Amino acid sequence: MRAHIDANSDCPRCINRRVKCDRSIPTCAKCASRDLQCPGFKPLYLKWNQGIASRGKFMGKTTPILGSAKTRRRQISVDKHSSPRQVMTRLVDGQAAGESSAVVVETATEPRDAIPTMPASKDLGITERYSSALVFNYLHRHFFLEVVPRFRWIDLPENPWRNTIQPIAPYSLCLRLAMASHAAAHLSVACARSADERARFRFIYQRLRDSSLRIVNERIRSDFLCDQNSSRRCRLPRFPTDILASTVLLCYADAFIPGSTDWRLHLRACQTVIRSQVVQGKYNGLRSPSETFLLKEVADIEILNGISVFDEKASPITAFLFEHIHSESPWTFTKLLSEITIMERSRYTSLRYRQHIPEVRMQLWHQRAEGAYYGLLAALASFPMHQQARGCLETVILSHYYAIIIYSYQALAPPDKLDDALESCLGQLQQCVHSIIYGSEQQFSHDLFIPLFILGTECRGDRNKQLMVEDLFLKVLIITGMWWNHTALQFLRIFWSSLESDDIGWIQFARDNEAQVGNFILF
Repeated sequence: MRAHIDANSDCPRCINRRVKCDRSIPTCAKCASRDLQCPGFKPLYLKWNQGIASRGKFMGKTTPILGSAKTRRRQISVDKHSSPRQVMTRLVDGQAAGESSAVVVETATEPRDAIPTMPASKDLGITERYSSALVFNYLHRHFFLEVVPRFRWIDLPENPWRNTIQPIAPYSLCLRLAMASHAAAHLSVACARSADERARFRFIYQRLRDSSLRIVNERIRSDFLCDQNSSRRCRLPRFPTDILASTVLLCYADAFIPGSTDWRLHLRACQTVIRSQVVQGKYNGLRSPSETFLLKEVADIEILNGISVFDEKASPITAFLFEHIHSESPWTFTKLLSEITIMERSRYTSLRYRQHIPEVRMQLWHQRAEGAYYGLLAALASFPMHQQARGCLETVILSHYYAIIIYSYQALAPPDKLDDALESCLGQLQQCVHSIIYGSEQQFSHDLFIPLFILGTECRGDRNKQLMVEDLFLKVLIITGMWWNHTALQFLRIFWSSLESDDIGWIQFARDNEAQVGNFILF
């Protein structure tokens, strides 16, 4: 039995073959008689690239425009040999005009229908270009929203990374690449949901980092380093804020890469930039907030790495600026940490040369730590934050207070006075760390690496405490993604397993085994 079907419902194959379809259901007899697969019947058939008309003046046209119309066309040419990173670099540099990946608008006298179809390779290049731009913009947003707070003790609205460094970024390609690589490194450890996604972010980080490094290296060679065979001194037109900011960011980016030690290389680059300015006498006075801020960042890295450095020749490049750059710093515990470390190295040198060493009045360090603690609490009253976060930050400040007191006794006090003084502080420090890590507010977890390390140095012979500190350390590493602190945990494991740790403190153990254990950083 035949069903009544509209004339337009003929089988598509019969229409294409231009034969009369019998319109039988489910398949037509014409297709069945010739062993052809009938596509069946649909209420609507879509036709692509068939033209807008089959007859008349628009026959064969793809658009309803006559051939005599003058119009403008957009000619887009993309170098098919360019990698996505190269296209991204050209795009963010803001200098695309005139390059092989440029988008050029020109006037054409040909009719629109005469424009040739664009090859697939060029379509792919354009897609890569704009996809790379979207990825690059996403990385920049992630950097300022999620990464920047990790490198400040407290993320306030007047964060210098946003207020003083972000305005420089549009004018410096190496700085923008360093920011993007930093964000990709953070995403690889903190936000990746699979091993494949982690590998992709790691690949993006490496490519962007290498691109930034090439620019930084070229700038340092051409602008900062004097010709060794020439007596002519290099003259720098201005403070290299963007180069120093890029090297600091590259140093920080390696904080998120497990097992990486490249941050030492980037720290030397920071020191090279500063040293070149010192040679030229550029630091008779700091002229801008960005200079002061970047110098303080380098000084902080040197200080926090310096607690494991015992080479007398490895003096911080920012030592001569120490008082100035830390005079207005709200986090005065870093300054105390540096002063204790410097005094310990000086006393050890005097002892080695059999010089008289006066006894340190530990009460003075108690008073300075208390002054820093109450000063920070007073400054905290003006910080805009809700009550729960304020209470958590007060606990963080208290944990650093106890950590500084313990470190001062470890570095400066006689061994016979060490145990009695530390017993009460260790219990309070452990309680503070526990309440922060297992509390509801974890935004300050990145501030706990120094207290955790100091707590771990006093766990000799107590396996339960060692496991507790190790678990807390790993938990904070996972929360923050700042894996360069993992080298400090590795040192603690070596220190705990050593037979010497029962007889000497961790400072002397690190000094005696510096060549085998290596240096670490706590940030």
